[in-house]
Amino acid sequence: QSFFGGTVMGEAGMKTVEDVGSPLKYEFQVSPVGEGLVALGALVLGLEWPYEVTNGKWLLYPTEITVLGNGSWPCSPPGDLVNPLNLTLSDPGDRPPSPQRRRRELDPGGGQGPPPVTLAAAKKAKSETVLSCSTGRARCVWLECPIPDASIVTNVTVKARVWNSTFIEDYRDFDRVRVDGSATLFLRTSVPTINMENKTTWFSVDIDSELVEELPAEIELWLVIVAVSAGLLLLGLIILLLWKCDFFKRTRYYRIMPKYHAVRIREEERYPAPGSTLPTKKHWVTSWQTRDRYY
Repeated sequence: QSFFGGTVMGEAGMKTVEDVGSPLKYEFQVSPVGEGLVALGALVLGLEWPYEVTNGKWLLYPTEITVLGNGSWPCSPPGDLVNPLNLTLSDPGDRPPSPQRRRRELDPGGGQGPPPVTLAAAKKAKSETVLSCSTGRARCVWLECPIPDASIVTNVTVKARVWNSTFIEDYRDFDRVRVDGSATLFLRTSVPTINMENKTTWFSVDIDSELVEELPAEIELWLVIVAVSAGLLLLGLIILLLWKCDFFKRTRYYRIMPKYHAVRIREEERYPAPGSTLPTKKHWVTSWQTRDRYY
């Protein structure tokens, strides 16, 4: 089990493996059964190692592989896949910190006061995701380490580092990230009559989030009261100023609209000249009526 937290560090700024992230250590033991193969073939331990995530960022950075049998020697698979950045290795006795030490490092007060609230502890429901090459959520590389002396118990130790920046950037919303890989023991021989069934075992690591949640600063009650009072006072002053400027007086439209007086002029009325006789009514005219007309 491991963890991630802290701050993001770029690849260019890393000098030692401690800059990468928390350490990991895997130990694989190969035990002989029956007589050794001598020169008939060689056992090989192959690792399907979760090297990076799908977007190309580092995942588990291998730093050192050691084979311990009849002696001790490093394993250097082809392709420059172990410590490709040539970072300075840590002391041989480097081990993952204990939970108590980890909590003290996160608490700068030396254990005084309540522990910091982490993102994992602040969530009501635990969230977990799995990164595996079999599901396509991780990219693996193939690492091979030959076991030359198969007649004795041989231990293969793989040291690696959790790439802290990748987990902070891409998986900060998860409480735990599980990374899966596999190791396969197989026989490599040129003799076609020798056959051995491959032995595959799966390994995984749980990487917990130790990111400290930034809690919002608490505002004092008196500051809230003063701010609300100041806002109400300012609003009152603005309303009073607008009232003094007659902003709230309604202007009736009919008072400001232009007014006109209409004069009716009767159409010219014709009267008979003095001394003339009125026109006689014709017999075919049944009625006669003149309406008032105006301009």
